[in-house]
Amino acid sequence: MNRGIRITTGIIVVLILLLSACMYQLREGSVAVVTRLGKCIHTETEAGLHFRYPWPVGKIYRFDNRIRVMESSFTETLTGDQRNVILLNYATWNISNPLKFLESVRVLETAEIRLDKLITDAKNAVMGNYYLSNLVSTEIEDIKMAQIEAQILEMVQAEAQDQYGVLISDVAILRLALPKDNLTSVFDQMRAERRQHAQRFRAEGEEEAAAIKSAADLEAAQILAEAQENAAMIKAEADAEAASIYAFAHSQDSEFYEFLRSLEALGVILGENTTLIVDTEAAPFDLLDE
Repeated sequence: MNRGIRITTGIIVVLILLLSACMYQLREGSVAVVTRLGKCIHTETEAGLHFRYPWPVGKIYRFDNRIRVMESSFTETLTGDQRNVILLNYATWNISNPLKFLESVRVLETAEIRLDKLITDAKNAVMGNYYLSNLVSTEIEDIKMAQIEAQILEMVQAEAQDQYGVLISDVAILRLALPKDNLTSVFDQMRAERRQHAQRFRAEGEEEAAAIKSAADLEAAQILAEAQENAAMIKAEADAEAASIYAFAHSQDSEFYEFLRSLEALGVILGENTTLIVDTEAAPFDLLDE
């Protein structure tokens, strides 16, 4: 009886060992390459339990397929206007082709080393088409950071997939530094840009002020012309009315009218404390003699 139990237990253990040798577990966020006698049978991306050929016939290569973030090393590159800049990039990537990844790099750290070189080469090529002002400028429209990053990503994506089975989903410039030799020239450039802004603002202000003054002068001239025209019309009406009154008075009594006019003339000519030597026979001074 005991022997039968031992034999049964041994068979069960052997079966469990055989079953475990023919199965493997794949965690969420991982991929695997399944080989048989050193040749790839298929790649597995679904998490869970899967069957395989037992070792040494079959072998499983597992890789972490979660999105990874890598920072490139500080590299000095030359811009299109011959300025040295130091750029630090970061990139996000994961394995898109497990078999290609296994054949080319195998190790995640090795993949990042090769991707770093790939991104650095692309960065140097792209920056040759841009100026320093596209990275550092007081003018927002001069900044081309997003365009530079997009071109670097476009250059490395296809090559990373073809050579290493890696999908680079994003490349961005994390930090920008300048060599000490370039700091003075960069600050001088920024000061020059600010002076240009100030001069432009002054010119626009002076132009606007001149336009406002011109409009005000024109409006003042129009108001003055209208006022002079109205004054002339009023004076003409008053003169006409006065002439009418004078004519009416003259027609009523010409001698009395002439007498009054002579008195008015004397009032105008003779002021306070005025001494005149005149001929009293001449009008209108003949009135004084009378």
